[in-house]
Amino acid sequence: MYICDECHEDQQHSKYHVPAILHSKNRNRILHLECCSRENLVNRINEIIESEIMFYEDVSKLVENFNSETLEKFKKKYGTYEEIIGSMKYDPMQDAMLASQIDKFLEILAVINELEKHL
Repeated sequence: MYICDECHEDQQHSKYHVPAILHSKNRNRILHLECCSRENLVNRINEIIESEIMFYEDVSKLVENFNSETLEKFKKKYGTYEEIIGSMKYDPMQDAMLASQIDKFLEILAVINELEKHL
């Protein structure tokens, strides 16, 4: 559970399932999305985009040079398929967008999991 830096309420007081986590040099701030300023929302979107690009670039690099060393680095950074699927707690029927993103992530991890068998 988190407490919003702006309104000091817990996550139950947000209509969204995830907080905005704003990274800074001194500390990370956790805010309800509806408590964020326009600037914070734009920064958060940019962080998400950068993270997504980095993930897909890492997958691309892994596939280009697929070997046990690059696979281990990838697993250390993102986890294994089993670790991810075992730690998930969401309702796919209620969280359609989240389920879609998770399904993409899991599909990539599943393919990597199978690729490992060909090393």
